[in-house]
Amino acid sequence: MNKHTSQLNYTIRTTGFLWSLAHVRLCKGRVLAICLILSVLMLSSLTAFAQEKRQDRTISEVFAEMPDSLLPYLTRNNRLDMIDFVASQMEAKVTNRFDAPTTMVQLTDDFLQLQLSPSVVQQMKLLPYQHRLEAAASPSDRLPAASDSLCQVVCVVTTYSAACRHPHADSISYQVLESDIRFFTPSWQPMPCLMSIEIPSGQMMSAELSAAVPDMTIVFRSIEDAIPEETSEPGEQKQPDGFPALQSKTNEIFLKKNVNWNGKMYK
Repeated sequence: MNKHTSQLNYTIRTTGFLWSLAHVRLCKGRVLAICLILSVLMLSSLTAFAQEKRQDRTISEVFAEMPDSLLPYLTRNNRLDMIDFVASQMEAKVTNRFDAPTTMVQLTDDFLQLQLSPSVVQQMKLLPYQHRLEAAASPSDRLPAASDSLCQVVCVVTTYSAACRHPHADSISYQVLESDIRFFTPSWQPMPCLMSIEIPSGQMMSAELSAAVPDMTIVFRSIEDAIPEETSEPGEQKQPDGFPALQSKTNEIFLKKNVNWNGKMYK
């Protein structure tokens, strides 16, 4: 029997006892006080029980309570407005703190995607979490207080993009992506990086969460791979300035890896 069931049984037993006491003391005029005490006890116990049982949350609830310091683009009213717009099947576009548009591109029970600006995309995913205290490798890896009841974590992926030009060929441009991956409790307390993947030194990394499943795709790119290289192949197409054409996109990918969420980390 868990603690929630025990608490509820205790409340029921206490309720029965107080009602019995009320019937015995009717003649002494104490029924009003007893009923008042009973009401307070029942309300407080059931409220606490309901709050403890309410562990699974939606990304909308978590997003609405996100601290402004973690997302300075948007105010709380901005966030609530976007949630309401999606619920009303309207375009979820608001004017952010910088007097520029921000759009909620997608919203489900456990996933959302924001186009914060033309060059910044943010994704959030609620992940089911199976935490064990003994799994912490060091004190710095331990979770915040009340982690015993933690059953969800929030993964936030923010991707920044920039259009770059080759220094020797103004007509040749390519896009550089860089992502930041962070983890939080549903109350927005920072958590250790729950990933078993190491980022190769000197490489750019972009990441994308899946809306359908708790998976993530990570692509490591070398900046040099996006820069055309001279070649002596006959008949190769040249740019007007004599610089060779860009190589295919497959040459830009240094390493592409799909990682899966196992309930404790991405592997």
